[in-house]
Amino acid sequence: MAIKKTTKKGATLDQLARMMSRRFDEVLKVTAKKKDVDAQFADVDEQFALINKRLDTIETMLFLNHKSRIEKLEDQVRQLQNDFRELLGLKNK
Repeated sequence: MAIKKTTKKGATLDQLARMMSRRFDEVLKVTAKKKDVDAQFADVDEQFALINKRLDTIETMLFLNHKSRIEKLEDQVRQLQNDFRELLGLKNK
């Protein structure tokens, strides 16, 4: 025969044990959810790292492309300056 002791507020030890068990189960669920969220954040961080790497690659390609185009334009401007000087009969500087 189980002894039913009650607390000051009238709850039995069995009731307290069930409440504690339910609360423990809730804590476990929250902990499991936190682990899921942490795993998802790790996945997101990994994806951001990949995106950053791709953007860095694209940025480098664009920079090199623009650098090359600017150098070609500078060469063309120099050639035009030389051509105009020749047309005007001036010495090339």
